[in-house]
Amino acid sequence: MSRRLLSLLTGFATLLIGCGQPASSPLPSPSVPVGTDWSYVAPVGSVQPLALTPGVNSLTYETLVTATNGWGSVEINRSNGERGATDGRPLRLNGVSYAKGFGTHALSELSFALSRPGQPYCTSFTAEVGVDDEVGAAGSVVFQVYGDGELLFDSGVMTGTSATQSVAVNLEGRRELQLVVTTAGDGASSDHADWVNPQVLCTPAQVNINFFPGVVVAPENSRRTVLVRVDIQPPPNGPFTFKLKPFDFPLHFGLAEPDRTYTVTTFPALVPVLVAFQTLSSSQTYDVVRYTAEYAGKSPDDFRRTSLRWNVVR
Repeated sequence: MSRRLLSLLTGFATLLIGCGQPASSPLPSPSVPVGTDWSYVAPVGSVQPLALTPGVNSLTYETLVTATNGWGSVEINRSNGERGATDGRPLRLNGVSYAKGFGTHALSELSFALSRPGQPYCTSFTAEVGVDDEVGAAGSVVFQVYGDGELLFDSGVMTGTSATQSVAVNLEGRRELQLVVTTAGDGASSDHADWVNPQVLCTPAQVNINFFPGVVVAPENSRRTVLVRVDIQPPPNGPFTFKLKPFDFPLHFGLAEPDRTYTVTTFPALVPVLVAFQTLSSSQTYDVVRYTAEYAGKSPDDFRRTSLRWNVVR
Protein backbone atom coordinates (compact mmCIF):
# COMPACT_ATOMS: atom_id res chain seq x y z
CA MET A 1 0.00 0.00 0.00
CA SER A 2 1.42 3.38 -1.00
CA ARG A 3 2.10 6.11 1.56
CA ARG A 4 -0.44 8.39 -0.17
CA LEU A 5 -3.22 5.77 -0.02
CA LEU A 6 -2.44 4.97 3.64
CA SER A 7 -2.68 8.69 4.44
CA LEU A 8 -5.99 8.88 2.59
CA LEU A 9 -7.51 5.98 4.48
CA THR A 10 -6.41 7.41 7.82
CA GLY A 11 -7.83 10.82 6.96
CA PHE A 12 -11.22 9.42 5.98
CA ALA A 13 -11.51 7.26 9.12
CA THR A 14 -10.67 10.25 11.35
CA LEU A 15 -13.09 12.62 9.67
CA LEU A 16 -16.03 10.21 9.74
CA ILE A 17 -15.81 9.45 13.48
CA GLY A 18 -18.66 11.08 15.40
CA CYS A 19 -21.30 10.64 12.71
CA GLY A 20 -23.32 8.34 14.95
CA GLN A 21 -22.32 5.14 13.17
CA PRO A 22 -19.00 3.30 12.90
CA ALA A 23 -16.57 4.71 10.33
CA SER A 24 -15.70 2.06 7.77
CA SER A 25 -12.14 1.72 6.48
CA PRO A 26 -12.22 3.02 2.89
CA LEU A 27 -10.83 0.77 0.18
CA PRO A 28 -9.73 1.77 -3.33
CA SER A 29 -12.17 0.83 -6.07
CA PRO A 30 -11.08 -1.88 -8.52
CA SER A 31 -10.69 0.72 -11.27
CA VAL A 32 -10.64 4.50 -11.63
CA PRO A 33 -13.39 5.79 -13.97
CA VAL A 34 -12.31 7.55 -17.15
CA GLY A 35 -11.71 11.26 -16.53
CA THR A 36 -11.00 10.83 -12.82
CA ASP A 37 -7.82 10.50 -10.79
CA TRP A 38 -9.11 8.84 -7.61
CA SER A 39 -12.10 6.76 -6.53
CA TYR A 40 -13.51 5.10 -3.43
CA VAL A 41 -16.06 2.33 -2.93
CA ALA A 42 -17.28 1.40 0.54
CA PRO A 43 -16.34 -2.18 1.51
CA VAL A 44 -18.96 -4.82 0.73
CA GLY A 45 -21.40 -5.13 3.61
CA SER A 46 -20.28 -1.90 5.30
CA VAL A 47 -22.68 0.53 3.64
CA GLN A 48 -25.31 1.81 6.04
CA PRO A 49 -27.93 4.52 5.63
CA LEU A 50 -26.98 7.86 7.10
CA ALA A 51 -26.99 8.29 10.88
CA LEU A 52 -29.68 10.94 10.64
CA THR A 53 -31.48 12.78 13.41
CA PRO A 54 -34.52 15.07 13.14
CA GLY A 55 -33.46 18.52 12.00
CA VAL A 56 -30.40 19.62 10.03
CA ASN A 57 -27.66 17.03 9.36
CA SER A 58 -24.27 17.91 7.83
CA LEU A 59 -23.18 15.41 5.18
CA THR A 60 -19.56 15.96 6.20
CA TYR A 61 -20.25 13.63 9.16
CA GLU A 62 -21.84 10.92 7.03
CA THR A 63 -20.50 7.83 5.33
CA LEU A 64 -19.90 7.89 1.59
CA VAL A 65 -21.13 4.97 -0.50
CA THR A 66 -18.89 5.83 -3.46
CA ALA A 67 -16.75 8.77 -4.51
CA THR A 68 -14.64 9.75 -7.52
CA ASN A 69 -12.45 12.81 -8.05
CA GLY A 70 -10.61 14.32 -11.00
CA TRP A 71 -7.37 15.29 -9.18
CA GLY A 72 -6.22 13.70 -5.95
CA SER A 73 -8.76 12.67 -3.35
CA VAL A 74 -11.98 14.31 -2.25
CA GLU A 75 -11.18 16.33 0.88
CA ILE A 76 -13.52 16.88 3.81
CA ASN A 77 -13.65 20.41 5.25
CA ARG A 78 -10.74 21.41 2.96
CA SER A 79 -10.34 22.54 -0.63
CA ASN A 80 -9.15 19.99 -3.18
CA GLY A 81 -5.56 21.29 -3.09
CA GLU A 82 -3.24 19.04 -5.08
CA ARG A 83 -2.96 15.25 -5.31
CA GLY A 84 -2.15 14.68 -1.64
CA ALA A 85 -4.82 13.28 0.67
CA THR A 86 -4.81 16.24 3.08
CA ASP A 87 -3.05 19.05 1.22
CA GLY A 88 -6.14 21.24 0.80
CA ARG A 89 -6.64 24.68 2.28
CA PRO A 90 -9.66 26.15 4.14
CA LEU A 91 -12.73 26.15 1.89
CA ARG A 92 -13.11 29.63 0.44
CA LEU A 93 -15.61 31.05 -2.08
CA ASN A 94 -15.51 34.69 -3.18
CA GLY A 95 -13.53 35.73 -0.13
CA VAL A 96 -15.74 33.89 2.38
CA SER A 97 -14.28 30.97 4.35
CA TYR A 98 -16.36 27.94 5.34
CA ALA A 99 -15.69 25.35 8.04
CA LYS A 100 -17.75 22.49 6.57
CA GLY A 101 -17.88 21.02 3.11
CA PHE A 102 -16.26 18.90 0.43
CA GLY A 103 -13.34 20.00 -1.73
CA THR A 104 -13.56 18.21 -5.09
CA HIS A 105 -12.17 18.45 -8.60
CA ALA A 106 -14.10 17.72 -11.80
CA LEU A 107 -14.96 15.08 -12.80
CA SER A 108 -16.28 14.08 -9.38
CA GLU A 109 -19.21 12.33 -7.78
CA LEU A 110 -20.18 11.73 -4.14
CA SER A 111 -22.96 9.23 -3.36
CA PHE A 112 -24.88 8.84 -0.09
CA ALA A 113 -27.52 6.30 0.98
CA LEU A 114 -30.48 8.00 2.61
CA SER A 115 -32.37 6.86 5.72
CA ARG A 116 -33.87 3.44 6.32
CA PRO A 117 -37.51 2.76 7.30
CA GLY A 118 -38.33 4.01 10.78
CA GLN A 119 -35.50 6.56 10.82
CA PRO A 120 -35.99 10.27 10.22
CA TYR A 121 -36.52 10.78 6.50
CA CYS A 122 -34.94 13.46 4.34
CA THR A 123 -37.10 16.23 2.96
CA SER A 124 -34.48 18.51 1.39
CA PHE A 125 -30.81 19.06 0.55
CA THR A 126 -29.09 22.45 0.71
CA ALA A 127 -25.56 23.68 0.03
CA GLU A 128 -23.51 26.55 -1.35
CA VAL A 129 -21.37 25.81 -4.42
CA GLY A 130 -18.60 27.48 -6.37
CA VAL A 131 -15.04 27.29 -7.68
CA ASP A 132 -12.59 27.59 -4.78
CA ASP A 133 -10.61 30.83 -4.47
CA GLU A 134 -7.35 28.84 -4.55
CA VAL A 135 -7.49 28.83 -8.38
CA GLY A 136 -8.33 32.53 -8.76
CA ALA A 137 -10.40 33.30 -11.87
CA ALA A 138 -9.58 29.95 -13.50
CA GLY A 139 -11.69 26.79 -13.66
CA SER A 140 -15.05 26.06 -15.27
CA VAL A 141 -17.44 23.49 -13.79
CA VAL A 142 -21.09 22.49 -13.55
CA PHE A 143 -22.58 21.34 -10.22
CA GLN A 144 -25.40 18.80 -10.38
CA VAL A 145 -27.55 17.08 -7.75
CA TYR A 146 -29.26 13.76 -8.48
CA GLY A 147 -31.81 11.82 -6.42
CA ASP A 148 -32.09 8.15 -7.38
CA GLY A 149 -30.48 9.02 -10.71
CA GLU A 150 -32.88 11.87 -11.53
CA LEU A 151 -31.39 15.33 -12.08
CA LEU A 152 -32.73 17.72 -9.41
CA PHE A 153 -30.33 20.68 -9.78
CA ASP A 154 -27.96 22.06 -12.42
CA SER A 155 -25.87 25.14 -11.69
CA GLY A 156 -24.93 25.91 -15.27
CA VAL A 157 -21.30 26.77 -16.01
CA MET A 158 -19.47 28.36 -13.07
CA THR A 159 -15.94 29.78 -13.12
CA GLY A 160 -13.58 31.29 -10.58
CA THR A 161 -15.30 34.65 -11.12
CA SER A 162 -18.87 33.36 -10.65
CA ALA A 163 -20.96 34.33 -7.65
CA THR A 164 -21.55 31.57 -5.10
CA GLN A 165 -24.79 29.69 -5.84
CA SER A 166 -27.27 28.32 -3.33
CA VAL A 167 -28.65 24.81 -3.82
CA ALA A 168 -32.04 23.72 -2.44
CA VAL A 169 -33.73 20.54 -3.68
CA ASN A 170 -36.61 18.37 -2.51
CA LEU A 171 -35.56 14.85 -1.43
CA GLU A 172 -38.89 13.38 -0.33
CA GLY A 173 -39.14 9.75 -1.40
CA ARG A 174 -35.48 9.56 -2.48
CA ARG A 175 -33.21 6.68 -1.46
CA GLU A 176 -29.86 7.87 -2.80
CA LEU A 177 -28.25 11.30 -3.17
CA GLN A 178 -25.50 12.01 -5.72
CA LEU A 179 -23.41 15.21 -5.83
CA VAL A 180 -21.75 15.56 -9.24
CA VAL A 181 -19.29 18.07 -10.71
CA THR A 182 -18.57 18.05 -14.47
CA THR A 183 -15.84 19.83 -16.43
CA ALA A 184 -18.30 22.01 -18.40
CA GLY A 185 -16.95 20.38 -21.54
CA ASP A 186 -13.69 22.34 -21.78
CA GLY A 187 -11.22 20.17 -19.90
CA ALA A 188 -10.51 19.82 -16.20
CA SER A 189 -7.75 22.39 -15.68
CA SER A 190 -8.14 24.21 -12.30
CA ASP A 191 -11.64 22.78 -11.80
CA HIS A 192 -11.52 22.98 -7.98
CA ALA A 193 -15.19 22.70 -6.96
CA ASP A 194 -16.51 23.17 -3.41
CA TRP A 195 -19.73 21.91 -1.86
CA VAL A 196 -19.91 24.02 1.31
CA ASN A 197 -22.35 23.47 4.17
CA PRO A 198 -23.91 20.40 2.48
CA GLN A 199 -26.91 19.53 4.64
CA VAL A 200 -30.01 17.37 4.60
CA LEU A 201 -33.10 18.39 6.53
CA CYS A 202 -34.86 15.45 8.15
CA THR A 203 -38.13 14.97 9.98
CA PRO A 204 -39.16 12.08 12.24
CA ALA A 205 -41.01 9.23 10.58
CA GLN A 206 -44.39 8.56 12.17
CA VAL A 207 -44.31 4.88 13.16
CA ASN A 208 -47.48 3.30 14.58
CA ILE A 209 -47.61 -0.36 15.62
CA ASN A 210 -50.74 -1.56 17.45
CA PHE A 211 -52.70 -4.72 18.07
CA PHE A 212 -55.81 -4.63 15.88
CA PRO A 213 -58.46 -4.58 17.22
CA GLY A 214 -56.61 -5.18 20.50
CA VAL A 215 -59.01 -7.73 21.99
CA VAL A 216 -58.93 -11.50 21.57
CA VAL A 217 -61.46 -14.05 22.85
CA ALA A 218 -59.97 -17.47 23.55
CA PRO A 219 -60.12 -20.36 26.02
CA GLU A 220 -57.32 -21.14 28.43
CA ASN A 221 -54.40 -23.29 27.28
CA SER A 222 -54.89 -22.41 23.63
CA ARG A 223 -53.24 -20.47 20.82
CA ARG A 224 -54.73 -17.78 18.61
CA THR A 225 -53.46 -15.62 15.77
CA VAL A 226 -54.01 -11.93 16.38
CA LEU A 227 -53.28 -8.99 14.08
CA VAL A 228 -50.84 -6.13 14.52
CA ARG A 229 -51.42 -3.03 12.39
CA VAL A 230 -48.21 -1.38 11.15
CA ASP A 231 -48.21 2.04 9.52
CA ILE A 232 -45.37 4.46 8.76
CA GLN A 233 -45.89 7.95 7.38
CA PRO A 234 -44.57 8.84 4.97
CA PRO A 235 -44.34 5.26 3.66
CA PRO A 236 -40.69 4.16 3.43
CA ASN A 237 -39.01 3.04 0.23
CA GLY A 238 -37.81 -0.27 1.65
CA PRO A 239 -38.79 -3.11 3.98
CA PHE A 240 -39.39 -2.40 7.65
CA THR A 241 -38.55 -5.01 10.30
CA PHE A 242 -39.53 -5.07 13.97
CA LYS A 243 -39.87 -7.26 17.06
CA LEU A 244 -42.47 -7.21 19.81
CA LYS A 245 -41.22 -7.16 23.39
CA PRO A 246 -43.40 -7.42 26.53
CA PHE A 247 -43.46 -4.27 28.62
CA ASP A 248 -45.30 -6.05 31.45
CA PHE A 249 -44.26 -9.37 32.89
CA PRO A 250 -46.54 -11.78 31.00
CA LEU A 251 -48.01 -14.07 33.68
CA HIS A 252 -50.83 -15.74 31.81
CA PHE A 253 -50.24 -15.25 28.08
CA GLY A 254 -47.56 -14.12 25.68
CA LEU A 255 -46.11 -14.44 22.23
CA ALA A 256 -45.76 -18.01 21.03
CA GLU A 257 -42.73 -16.91 18.99
CA PRO A 258 -41.10 -14.32 21.29
CA ASP A 259 -37.90 -13.90 19.25
CA ARG A 260 -39.52 -13.63 15.84
CA THR A 261 -38.69 -10.70 13.55
CA TYR A 262 -41.55 -9.40 11.42
CA THR A 263 -41.04 -7.74 8.04
CA VAL A 264 -43.43 -5.34 6.30
CA THR A 265 -43.10 -4.03 2.74
CA THR A 266 -46.42 -2.22 2.16
CA PHE A 267 -48.15 0.28 4.44
CA PRO A 268 -50.44 0.14 6.27
CA ALA A 269 -50.22 -3.61 6.87
CA LEU A 270 -51.85 -6.20 9.12
CA VAL A 271 -49.29 -8.65 10.47
CA PRO A 272 -50.39 -12.00 11.97
CA VAL A 273 -48.88 -12.76 15.39
CA LEU A 274 -49.31 -16.07 17.24
CA VAL A 275 -50.26 -15.75 20.93
CA ALA A 276 -50.22 -18.55 23.54
CA PHE A 277 -52.72 -18.47 26.43
CA GLN A 278 -52.23 -20.28 29.72
CA THR A 279 -54.51 -20.61 32.79
CA LEU A 280 -56.17 -17.77 34.73
CA SER A 281 -57.37 -17.94 38.29
CA SER A 282 -61.02 -18.91 38.56
CA SER A 283 -62.00 -15.35 39.49
CA GLN A 284 -60.39 -13.75 36.45
CA THR A 285 -62.35 -13.14 33.27
CA TYR A 286 -59.66 -11.25 31.36
CA ASP A 287 -56.00 -10.30 31.34
CA VAL A 288 -54.03 -7.51 29.63
CA VAL A 289 -50.39 -7.42 28.49
CA ARG A 290 -48.65 -4.38 27.04
CA TYR A 291 -45.95 -4.60 24.38
CA THR A 292 -43.44 -2.28 22.79
CA ALA A 293 -42.10 -2.57 19.25
CA GLU A 294 -38.34 -2.58 18.73
CA TYR A 295 -36.88 -1.53 15.36
CA ALA A 296 -33.76 0.04 13.89
CA GLY A 297 -33.65 3.81 14.25
CA LYS A 298 -36.17 3.92 17.09
CA SER A 299 -35.71 6.91 19.36
CA PRO A 300 -34.66 5.95 22.92
CA ASP A 301 -37.32 8.41 24.13
CA ASP A 302 -40.13 6.58 22.32
CA PHE A 303 -42.00 4.63 25.01
CA ARG A 304 -45.22 4.01 23.09
CA ARG A 305 -46.92 0.73 23.97
CA THR A 306 -49.68 -1.37 22.51
CA SER A 307 -52.05 -3.43 24.66
CA LEU A 308 -53.63 -6.78 23.97
CA ARG A 309 -56.65 -7.79 26.08
CA TRP A 310 -57.58 -11.44 26.47
CA ASN A 311 -61.21 -12.17 27.28
CA VAL A 312 -61.24 -15.72 28.56
CA VAL A 313 -63.83 -18.26 27.43
CA ARG A 314 -64.69 -21.02 29.91
